[in-house]
Amino acid sequence: MVVPTKIDSTSDAGWVEAAVARMQTEGFAVIAGMLTAELAGTYSDAIFRVREKTIEAVGLERFEQVIAAG
Repeated sequence: MVVPTKIDSTSDAGWVEAAVARMQTEGFAVIAGMLTAELAGTYSDAIFRVREKTIEAVGLERFEQVIAAG
């Protein structure tokens, strides 16, 4: 497995351009320093709340089918 090189948003002044270029060539970019631990926790909590609401709306079986289809 190839580990992608991270682009550091806190120390690389040209990180946006580097990220765009990486996304154009590789299809993704790994960017370090974008979220504080607090924000990551907030977003993680929100994602789980959305997951639960989605399961309530469509049912667990349909939700799992969509996840499996990926």
